[in-house]
Amino acid sequence: MRPSPLTSILLPFRTTLCMAALALTLAPACSADMQGVDEDRADKSDSVDEGADAGSGEQFDLPGTESSSWSCDGTAGTSYPDDGVLFVTSFGCWTDSNGGTHGDGDDNCIPWCQNNADEHGTADEYDELCGGMSGPECERSVNWYVADADRYGCMTRLRVTNPDNGKAAVVVVLDRGPSCFVEERVDHWVLDLSTPASLHLFGEQKSATERGDVIVEVVPSSTPLGPV
Repeated sequence: MRPSPLTSILLPFRTTLCMAALALTLAPACSADMQGVDEDRADKSDSVDEGADAGSGEQFDLPGTESSSWSCDGTAGTSYPDDGVLFVTSFGCWTDSNGGTHGDGDDNCIPWCQNNADEHGTADEYDELCGGMSGPECERSVNWYVADADRYGCMTRLRVTNPDNGKAAVVVVLDRGPSCFVEERVDHWVLDLSTPASLHLFGEQKSATERGDVIVEVVPSSTPLGPV
């Protein structure tokens, strides 16, 4: 049946009224739903913020001081570069991949931290890693270590990265050094790095005058030692 002219005029008006009434009826429910969505978003945001705070990393209390300019007075350097870039030397006793043991003609392989870790409050950590071992046994057992106790403190763990090839390793501070006269040769900070770490990062042993540079970052004490 074709609608009358009057019906055609009133029908759109009626439809509009119905839609308005429906909107008013559903408005409270929609408002409640949107409030729930907003609250859910707020909860997730708070959760992300709390997670970011919780995972911001532990604070490291280092014996050395950060500096933008190199200097070395006394026995060994006590400052570390603000950009984290140091040159490296290779040293210490170590064990190769075939189980062969190696010494160091220029080093006695007795970690300074063996008898001095208590100065940095880490004697228990040293005992856990090397307790009951001689100095050379400790270095050959650990393999991934450095000598930089005056800067970073005994038993501190460091991530050392070669910026040229991206290779990295985590090492632990077992010894003191290098001597200031080593750094005076290059007028720059130097990190004494174990031979296995040097071989991994550079494919060879290094001396300070070669100016092989690495980026050093302090990492949590629970970080596993070795290649990253």
